[in-house]
Amino acid sequence: MEPPAPSPEAPPAGPGKVRYVVYISLGWFFVGLAFLGALLPLLPTTPFLLLASAMFLKSSPRLNRWLLGTRLFGPFLRDWQRHRGVRRRVKITAVVLLLVVGGASIAFADVAWPIRAVVCGILLIGLVVVLRLRVIDDEPTPIADVTALEPVVVVEGNLVRVEDSNSQLPRSDA
Repeated sequence: MEPPAPSPEAPPAGPGKVRYVVYISLGWFFVGLAFLGALLPLLPTTPFLLLASAMFLKSSPRLNRWLLGTRLFGPFLRDWQRHRGVRRRVKITAVVLLLVVGGASIAFADVAWPIRAVVCGILLIGLVVVLRLRVIDDEPTPIADVTALEPVVVVEGNLVRVEDSNSQLPRSDA
């Protein structure tokens, strides 16, 4: 009788087990940093999510699937993996939060001016990074009925007229 095949999620035996434990531990460490980054404006979220996903891919595909399926982090990761970008609302939210929370920190924190200058520099770097991210537009809504774009014949009593349904579409007369 043959021994059962090891589960793909089971940690490997021998020296591979140390690597497995290190990758799993790093993955959870980066998930924790990403969670803190979602709460703190100066700590980035996305790089830590990408690192966590990479660590889970090397150690536990099940944990990577879990991470991709979470409500908090999943959409960002899936957008990044599919399109290498972020949604417009995510970008706008990030910029607004950076400006509001970072600006409030600079304005109201009771710290020396050199520290305010450092915080301002970090905020500017964060803004540059966020503003350079590629924007993914939401999928265009498909046209339900293509035939609606063709001329329509309308019969009203003895009158017959042809209406151009394209007249509702914007024209580019440039």
